[in-house]
Amino acid sequence: MLNKIILGLYRILPSKVRNGIGQSRFLKPLRDILLRSQGSYRETKVLVKRNYLGYMVHFYFFASMKIASKATKSGIENTILRNSIQLINLRTKENDAVVLDVGANFGYLSLVWANSISLNGKVIAFEPNLNVYNSFRNSIQSNSLESNVELNNLAVGKKDGNIELFLSSTTSNTLHADRLNNKSTPIEMVSLDSFSRRNVMDRCDLVKIDVDGIELDILMGATHLIEKFNPIFIVETNGDEKIINFFNQHNYQILDMELNPFQSENQLPPNIFCIPKN
Repeated sequence: MLNKIILGLYRILPSKVRNGIGQSRFLKPLRDILLRSQGSYRETKVLVKRNYLGYMVHFYFFASMKIASKATKSGIENTILRNSIQLINLRTKENDAVVLDVGANFGYLSLVWANSISLNGKVIAFEPNLNVYNSFRNSIQSNSLESNVELNNLAVGKKDGNIELFLSSTTSNTLHADRLNNKSTPIEMVSLDSFSRRNVMDRCDLVKIDVDGIELDILMGATHLIEKFNPIFIVETNGDEKIINFFNQHNYQILDMELNPFQSENQLPPNIFCIPKN
């Protein structure tokens, strides 16, 4: 009940007021009451009902107050979701896609896919931040999606090993640049190649990678998976042109956010959509 009241207040506050509360150190006690619980974000449960290219999806979603509010008001990464559905439906129309969601965060995209293109398939998600992972797990259990959403509390990279993960409240990364600002914790890292071999995967239709800066490393650890399955890729670029070179070398066509062929003279879009030419 308290969370519902706080969520209602959060929604009616103008964005300027919310931003002011978020930035003012004098209002930190109020911010902590509204948005935090037990040293972390205040987890909120909302019901999402949206239409993605004819798929009417509805599911309970556990997330921070900010993300939960956005999910119910306008959805999350809607362009990525619409484009992914459009591309997958050119590959299979049986709603049986196998999707790898690398950097799943609270799992909004995974939950939409599990209720649409992977309704008869599987979403395999990776989220290294344990608090965020636990919220995503709550969503899976609340929607009885254990049979077609597999959630892994693992980092993904170029090779297997143990690494130090730098944490903020709702995100995490493996880059040392954040060492002074964030807490850290050890975590197991796997490559997509080793994960696919270890789990004897026999299919992969779509891979989404959004990991704040090590996308290229993850791709370099997925060459066997690419050779075997030729999946569609959705990759956050972070301005890294080496990602474009990688897909060119692996015989992929690169599309922009509007699913038009990417022109090398243009600025890199936030995300690219890569489809195998063969």
